[in-house]
Amino acid sequence: MQNYENNLVLYFFRKLIKCCTLQIQYVIDLFNFAAKTNNMMSAILKSDQREFKENPNTNNLIVDKIRKSEICEVAGVLAGAFKTNPAYSIIFQKENQREDGLLWLFQTNLFILNRKQALTNVIKEKTTGEIIGTLTVVPPQGVKRSLFVYSKIGIPRFISKFGIKPLIRMLKLDDYNKALLNESMKTSEYYYLHMVVVKEAYRGLGIGSFAVRYAVRELMASGPTCHLLGLTTQLPENTVFYSRLGFDKSDEGYVDFKGNKYYNCNMKLNL
Repeated sequence: MQNYENNLVLYFFRKLIKCCTLQIQYVIDLFNFAAKTNNMMSAILKSDQREFKENPNTNNLIVDKIRKSEICEVAGVLAGAFKTNPAYSIIFQKENQREDGLLWLFQTNLFILNRKQALTNVIKEKTTGEIIGTLTVVPPQGVKRSLFVYSKIGIPRFISKFGIKPLIRMLKLDDYNKALLNESMKTSEYYYLHMVVVKEAYRGLGIGSFAVRYAVRELMASGPTCHLLGLTTQLPENTVFYSRLGFDKSDEGYVDFKGNKYYNCNMKLNL
């Protein structure tokens, strides 16, 4: 009986030692992971700061949150950039209506996305205050859209000017692209990098890279609820740009929306 009790005590003692060892190893691994992540983020920040200092094209820039008074101007920048995008040409099939339609669309999006909290960044020249670029980071829960909001943005006026069909195509295409991205990301919990534009005259100067990196740093500093950032692009050349910034392709190819085929690439960045 005494031997049995001794063996039992020894058995539980060994289990306790093993459990403590696993816990200690877990803490060590967690500490190492935190240190590695911290070192990686420090390296990224130093690299970005060095690039910012070394690139004279970004020395004269400031990044602000959008103001309500700037929505029309930012929408104009977006409409000018996206008028040749093949996905948007599906919505507004009459070319003479496209730019005006996109202007309404982006004004609407900017109003909805920034109604309660400013989610859109605007990149400006310090000396002139000119808005030369913009981007928006949408949180995983998205932004709720109520009947009040739709009444404020003037849906009836849109229908009277452009007809009901572009509105239906717009809503269905938005749902279609979102479903493609969710499927590609294998989750609906991610931040969405949206409406990234630099004015044509300022492209190729490193301003787009600066703006995206700034947004990523800003997101990381905010204490994100998840650690995944996704985006969609319909321009093959943009995949090279985002790849240089650390994004990976989730999938790419030509998709078919009601008989309209266009290139689509979904990309993600692990934060």
